[in-house]
Amino acid sequence: MGALGCSSLAITPLGCTNSIEMAPVRYRAEAKGPRLPDISVERLQACFEEHGGQFDADSLRVLGNVKVDPEGRTREVTVAGIPDSAPDFAACVRVTLNDMAVPMSMFPLRPRQMAELTDGQAAPRGNELANPIVVWELGAALAEFAAQHGNRVVLYAVAVEVVTTVAVVATKEYLRRRKKKTCTEHLQDCLGTPTNDLPGNHMGQRRCAACFLKCRDGNWPLKIDLPDGGSCAC
Repeated sequence: MGALGCSSLAITPLGCTNSIEMAPVRYRAEAKGPRLPDISVERLQACFEEHGGQFDADSLRVLGNVKVDPEGRTREVTVAGIPDSAPDFAACVRVTLNDMAVPMSMFPLRPRQMAELTDGQAAPRGNELANPIVVWELGAALAEFAAQHGNRVVLYAVAVEVVTTVAVVATKEYLRRRKKKTCTEHLQDCLGTPTNDLPGNHMGQRRCAACFLKCRDGNWPLKIDLPDGGSCAC
């Protein structure tokens, strides 16, 4: 192509490459630490150039938050700082962040206990149940990107969070014990103890039966009253 061509950056004439193509080059030169992918930088620059006319401010700070799973798949994207008057700009930014490929190498190794839960988790068997719960989150802020167009600037500040949901195995028996007992279940427990051999507060009545009559909403009484004004334990 010679000196007039555009194949070499060193001899590229002014205007040979546009601001969208040059945005990643400028960003890589300025950014320190984890960075936005080049394609995402180009698309964020394009969002500003195509839809920046929807707001009047000469400068704008856009806050983006991207939640992904441990494999880097996007689960949730939120964007803040964009005026209501710029719906197309907001949609463009949101779609760009949703499609962004997050390199998992930017995060440190998972904690040992996390590895034990996710990699060594056995599948539920027999009377075991899986109870999904979120156990950890890990976040990192990417280097901010300043998109420039004319005399205007949009500063994109994007953070990425890795959220993991694992299945914690519990037995049906354990879950049954955690549930609040009914009065009938308390009675059944009491019938198998020496307490049932003790008298109640009426002739011919046993202690467990007397306590059961005082039980309300699963709250087993600590004691029952006797006709002589005394009391005895349940």
